[in-house]
Amino acid sequence: MDQGADERRHEFRTPLNSIQALTRLLLERADGDLTGEQTRQVEFIRNAAQDLTELVNDLLTLSRTRP
Repeated sequence: MDQGADERRHEFRTPLNSIQALTRLLLERADGDLTGEQTRQVEFIRNAAQDLTELVNDLLTLSRTRP
């Protein structure tokens, strides 16, 4: 893989990994309890970040297979 592809991979994944880590901390109640609505919203954010991560992985895989 070329250096440009590695940089794109890093640029896409780093913010998504940060979102996932922060939502995990919130759901583990690291800073205290969440209300039911807050928990629902954080889970929504976490699920969206996971879906985006899968999409980015798929797109990067497709970009590697193109000539």
